[in-house]
Amino acid sequence: MWSFDKEFERQYEFAKEIGNYYACANRLRTLTEKFTSRLLNARGIRDTDHMSLSDRIEYLKKQNIFDNKSIEYLKFIKEIGNEGSHGAEIYKADIDIAAQAFERLLEKEDYYLNILHDKYILAKESYQKEIEERARLAELRAQNPNYNRSPVSYKKTIRISSIVGWILGIAILILVIAFFIHIFRNVFKSTKIDMDKEISEYYEDSWNHITLSIGNTHKPQAAIWLNGGGGNTASSNTSVVTVSSKGIVKAVGRGTAYVVIMSSTGMSETYKYTVK
Repeated sequence: MWSFDKEFERQYEFAKEIGNYYACANRLRTLTEKFTSRLLNARGIRDTDHMSLSDRIEYLKKQNIFDNKSIEYLKFIKEIGNEGSHGAEIYKADIDIAAQAFERLLEKEDYYLNILHDKYILAKESYQKEIEERARLAELRAQNPNYNRSPVSYKKTIRISSIVGWILGIAILILVIAFFIHIFRNVFKSTKIDMDKEISEYYEDSWNHITLSIGNTHKPQAAIWLNGGGGNTASSNTSVVTVSSKGIVKAVGRGTAYVVIMSSTGMSETYKYTVK
């Protein structure tokens, strides 16, 4: 079923026989660590062994190349791997969703690598220019000991330093305010579903396009996110299918509709239903 890694494919088939998915969870985490290492290497970071997976995800998030859904994919795989390492109960549906998420990330790997490499080249060129400017100033000071040391220059330096101090103080205050706003938004994170946005980001596959007859019900894999409470569900057309707060989808009329299931952390999956 999963072709992105032979070892994971072997473990997955064996896990289905014995009903134990711990090894699959650990393998997915290992693959994700290798995936993030490749991205960090493209950004110029060679020594990634000292970085935890959480640190890598946060660093990549700050590069502004991942959409929110991709970041949620990485975090979900990390959590599944942690649970597998600590003996928590792992279900087949957990592994299926994590594997699907990893597959989505791999589809965009070349795109991510190219952008990160371009960022590395720009940063390297900027650093080289800074080194050359410092060397030029050092040469001027060596040729003229009084360079930039006259009383007028000194007063200007003091005045500029004061201005810089004020600017830095204001910048730090803005960062502190932004930090608390970020914390507040995470604590009170809304799970309101933007149906148009979810449908526009929908990628059709065999697992997320379901055909039902009127009266039939279906429970998509992402419904497990709703087991602990919280989260949200929505149907694009309730005259075709309805969806309960537990994620149970019921076909009520002929046509096509989309169902979105969102976890309490904002991670979402979209399913397409055709009712005949």
